[in-house]
Amino acid sequence: MGKQLLSKTQLRDMLGRKLRLLRKDCVAYDQGDDDQVEAMAVILRTLWSAGQGNCLIERLAATKKCLDGTFQCPPNVVQSGEEPVLERRAYVLSENRDYAPCFFNQSPASQLPVDEWWEQEVVRDDRSKSLSRRDVVLLVADKEGAHVDDELSKPEFRLRYESGAGLSRGEPISEGKFHLRHMTPIPAIIRQIAFETLQTLDPHPEDDGSAHYISPIAFASFTITPA
Repeated sequence: MGKQLLSKTQLRDMLGRKLRLLRKDCVAYDQGDDDQVEAMAVILRTLWSAGQGNCLIERLAATKKCLDGTFQCPPNVVQSGEEPVLERRAYVLSENRDYAPCFFNQSPASQLPVDEWWEQEVVRDDRSKSLSRRDVVLLVADKEGAHVDDELSKPEFRLRYESGAGLSRGEPISEGKFHLRHMTPIPAIIRQIAFETLQTLDPHPEDDGSAHYISPIAFASFTITPA
Protein backbone atom coordinates (compact mmCIF):
# COMPACT_ATOMS: atom_id res chain seq x y z
CA MET A 1 0.00 0.00 0.00
CA GLY A 2 1.41 3.36 -0.98
CA LYS A 3 2.05 6.20 1.45
CA GLN A 4 1.09 9.85 1.21
CA LEU A 5 3.26 12.55 2.77
CA LEU A 6 1.61 15.32 4.73
CA SER A 7 1.94 18.77 3.21
CA LYS A 8 3.62 21.67 5.01
CA THR A 9 0.18 23.17 5.58
CA GLN A 10 -1.05 19.97 7.22
CA LEU A 11 2.08 19.80 9.37
CA ARG A 12 1.61 23.43 10.43
CA ASP A 13 -2.01 22.66 11.35
CA MET A 14 -0.77 19.71 13.41
CA LEU A 15 1.74 21.97 15.17
CA GLY A 16 -1.03 24.42 15.99
CA ARG A 17 -3.16 21.63 17.48
CA LYS A 18 -0.25 20.33 19.56
CA LEU A 19 0.47 23.80 20.93
CA ARG A 20 -3.19 24.37 21.81
CA LEU A 21 -3.30 21.04 23.64
CA LEU A 22 -0.04 21.83 25.42
CA ARG A 23 -1.38 25.20 26.53
CA LYS A 24 -4.54 23.56 27.96
CA ASP A 25 -2.43 20.98 29.81
CA CYS A 26 -0.27 23.77 31.27
CA VAL A 27 -3.31 25.67 32.55
CA ALA A 28 -4.69 22.51 34.17
CA TYR A 29 -1.33 21.72 35.77
CA ASP A 30 -0.98 25.26 37.15
CA GLN A 31 -4.43 24.86 38.71
CA GLY A 32 -3.30 21.75 40.57
CA ASP A 33 -3.79 18.79 38.20
CA ASP A 34 -0.46 16.96 38.45
CA ASP A 35 -1.73 14.23 36.11
CA GLN A 36 -1.19 16.58 33.16
CA VAL A 37 2.57 16.03 33.38
CA GLU A 38 2.49 12.89 31.23
CA ALA A 39 0.34 14.56 28.56
CA MET A 40 2.70 17.55 28.43
CA ALA A 41 5.74 15.29 28.14
CA VAL A 42 4.24 13.27 25.26
CA ILE A 43 3.49 16.45 23.30
CA LEU A 44 6.98 17.82 23.99
CA ARG A 45 8.50 14.57 22.75
CA THR A 46 6.47 14.83 19.52
CA LEU A 47 7.61 18.39 19.01
CA TRP A 48 11.29 18.04 19.85
CA SER A 49 12.40 14.41 19.85
CA ALA A 50 10.38 12.02 17.70
CA GLY A 51 13.58 10.47 16.30
CA GLN A 52 14.82 9.74 12.78
CA GLY A 53 14.31 13.33 11.69
CA ASN A 54 10.56 13.10 12.30
CA CYS A 55 10.09 15.56 15.14
CA LEU A 56 7.59 18.22 14.17
CA ILE A 57 9.84 21.21 14.83
CA GLU A 58 12.57 19.78 12.61
CA ARG A 59 10.16 18.84 9.82
CA LEU A 60 8.83 22.39 9.69
CA ALA A 61 12.15 24.14 10.45
CA ALA A 62 9.96 26.07 12.87
CA THR A 63 12.76 27.67 14.89
CA LYS A 64 16.54 27.74 15.21
CA LYS A 65 16.62 29.00 18.79
CA CYS A 66 14.61 28.41 21.97
CA LEU A 67 13.86 30.43 25.05
CA ASP A 68 16.05 29.42 27.99
CA GLY A 69 14.58 30.40 31.36
CA THR A 70 16.96 28.38 33.54
CA PHE A 71 19.30 29.89 36.11
CA GLN A 72 22.38 28.96 38.11
CA CYS A 73 22.40 28.50 41.88
CA PRO A 74 24.22 26.55 44.61
CA PRO A 75 23.07 22.98 45.35
CA ASN A 76 20.50 22.39 48.10
CA VAL A 77 22.79 20.15 50.14
CA VAL A 78 26.53 20.71 50.59
CA GLN A 79 28.97 18.53 52.52
CA SER A 80 30.95 20.49 55.12
CA GLY A 81 34.27 21.68 53.69
CA GLU A 82 33.20 21.22 50.06
CA GLU A 83 33.12 24.08 47.59
CA PRO A 84 29.61 24.09 46.06
CA VAL A 85 29.48 23.91 42.27
CA LEU A 86 26.73 26.01 40.72
CA GLU A 87 23.87 24.02 39.20
CA ARG A 88 21.64 25.04 36.30
CA ARG A 89 17.98 24.62 37.19
CA ALA A 90 14.58 24.87 35.50
CA TYR A 91 12.63 24.94 38.78
CA VAL A 92 12.29 26.76 42.09
CA LEU A 93 10.86 25.85 45.49
CA SER A 94 7.20 26.64 46.16
CA GLU A 95 5.16 26.66 49.35
CA ASN A 96 2.05 25.08 47.81
CA ARG A 97 3.47 22.71 45.15
CA ASP A 98 6.89 21.61 46.49
CA TYR A 99 8.56 22.77 43.30
CA ALA A 100 7.45 25.26 40.66
CA PRO A 101 8.57 26.22 37.16
CA CYS A 102 10.87 29.23 37.23
CA PHE A 103 9.10 30.92 34.27
CA PHE A 104 10.84 34.30 33.79
CA ASN A 105 11.30 34.97 37.48
CA GLN A 106 14.92 34.17 38.29
CA SER A 107 17.04 35.71 35.53
CA PRO A 108 16.68 37.41 32.17
CA ALA A 109 15.64 34.82 29.60
CA SER A 110 18.06 34.09 26.78
CA GLN A 111 17.87 32.26 23.46
CA LEU A 112 19.87 29.09 22.78
CA PRO A 113 20.32 27.07 19.58
CA VAL A 114 17.80 24.22 19.55
CA ASP A 115 20.32 21.39 20.01
CA GLU A 116 22.11 23.19 22.85
CA TRP A 117 18.81 24.01 24.54
CA TRP A 118 17.55 20.41 24.27
CA GLU A 119 20.74 18.96 25.79
CA GLN A 120 21.24 21.64 28.46
CA GLU A 121 21.31 20.62 32.14
CA VAL A 122 18.08 21.50 33.97
CA VAL A 123 18.47 19.51 37.21
CA ARG A 124 21.21 17.80 39.20
CA ASP A 125 20.74 15.27 41.98
CA ASP A 126 22.44 15.36 45.36
CA ARG A 127 25.18 13.12 43.97
CA SER A 128 26.04 15.62 41.20
CA LYS A 129 24.41 13.60 38.39
CA SER A 130 22.54 15.84 35.98
CA LEU A 131 19.64 15.48 33.55
CA SER A 132 18.99 17.58 30.46
CA ARG A 133 15.67 18.74 29.00
CA ARG A 134 15.82 15.77 26.66
CA ASP A 135 16.44 13.38 29.58
CA VAL A 136 13.51 14.75 31.59
CA VAL A 137 11.01 14.76 28.71
CA LEU A 138 11.90 11.23 27.61
CA LEU A 139 11.91 10.00 31.21
CA VAL A 140 8.22 10.89 31.53
CA ALA A 141 7.04 10.43 27.92
CA ASP A 142 8.80 7.14 27.18
CA LYS A 143 8.67 5.52 30.60
CA GLU A 144 5.34 6.73 32.00
CA GLY A 145 3.35 8.29 29.14
CA ALA A 146 3.32 6.93 25.58
CA HIS A 147 5.31 3.88 26.75
CA VAL A 148 5.90 2.17 30.09
CA ASP A 149 9.46 1.20 30.99
CA ASP A 150 10.37 0.16 34.52
CA GLU A 151 14.13 0.43 33.97
CA LEU A 152 15.49 3.85 34.91
CA SER A 153 18.99 5.12 35.40
CA LYS A 154 19.93 5.81 39.01
CA PRO A 155 19.74 9.63 38.61
CA GLU A 156 16.35 9.29 36.88
CA PHE A 157 15.00 7.08 39.68
CA ARG A 158 16.32 9.30 42.45
CA LEU A 159 14.98 12.51 40.92
CA ARG A 160 11.57 11.03 39.98
CA TYR A 161 10.78 8.65 42.85
CA GLU A 162 13.07 9.68 45.71
CA SER A 163 14.26 12.99 47.11
CA GLY A 164 17.15 13.12 44.67
CA ALA A 165 17.15 16.91 44.54
CA GLY A 166 18.05 16.90 48.23
CA LEU A 167 14.78 17.91 49.90
CA SER A 168 11.82 16.10 51.51
CA ARG A 169 8.67 17.45 53.12
CA GLY A 170 7.48 16.36 56.57
CA GLU A 171 3.72 15.80 56.72
CA PRO A 172 1.90 15.24 60.04
CA ILE A 173 0.13 11.85 60.31
CA SER A 174 -0.78 12.06 64.01
CA GLU A 175 0.11 14.14 67.04
CA GLY A 176 3.88 14.39 67.23
CA LYS A 177 4.41 12.05 64.27
CA PHE A 178 5.40 12.95 60.74
CA HIS A 179 5.70 11.16 57.43
CA LEU A 180 8.67 12.17 55.29
CA ARG A 181 7.43 12.57 51.71
CA HIS A 182 9.76 12.56 48.72
CA MET A 183 9.81 15.77 46.67
CA THR A 184 10.44 15.48 42.94
CA PRO A 185 11.17 18.48 40.70
CA ILE A 186 10.41 16.54 37.49
CA PRO A 187 6.79 17.76 37.03
CA ALA A 188 7.80 21.39 37.51
CA ILE A 189 10.64 20.96 34.99
CA ILE A 190 8.23 19.52 32.40
CA ARG A 191 5.99 22.55 32.96
CA GLN A 192 8.97 24.89 32.53
CA ILE A 193 9.99 23.19 29.26
CA ALA A 194 6.38 23.51 28.06
CA PHE A 195 6.46 27.21 28.97
CA GLU A 196 9.70 27.75 27.06
CA THR A 197 8.27 25.85 24.09
CA LEU A 198 5.12 27.96 23.97
CA GLN A 199 7.06 31.20 24.40
CA THR A 200 9.36 30.19 21.55
CA LEU A 201 6.73 29.02 19.06
CA ASP A 202 3.50 30.83 19.99
CA PRO A 203 4.05 33.35 22.79
CA HIS A 204 1.11 34.51 24.92
CA PRO A 205 1.45 36.54 28.14
CA GLU A 206 -0.95 34.20 29.96
CA ASP A 207 1.47 31.28 29.54
CA ASP A 208 3.29 32.58 32.62
CA GLY A 209 1.39 30.75 35.36
CA SER A 210 3.55 31.98 38.23
CA ALA A 211 0.54 33.50 40.02
CA HIS A 212 -0.59 29.96 40.91
CA TYR A 213 2.57 29.21 42.92
CA ILE A 214 2.96 30.57 46.46
CA SER A 215 6.23 32.08 47.69
CA PRO A 216 8.62 30.72 45.04
CA ILE A 217 12.28 30.87 46.07
CA ALA A 218 15.31 29.91 44.02
CA PHE A 219 16.95 27.52 46.48
CA ALA A 220 17.42 26.47 50.08
CA SER A 221 20.94 25.53 51.16
CA PHE A 222 21.93 23.10 53.93
CA THR A 223 25.43 22.15 55.02
CA ILE A 224 25.97 18.58 56.29
CA THR A 225 28.80 18.05 58.75
CA PRO A 226 29.87 14.38 59.06
CA ALA A 227 29.68 13.01 62.62
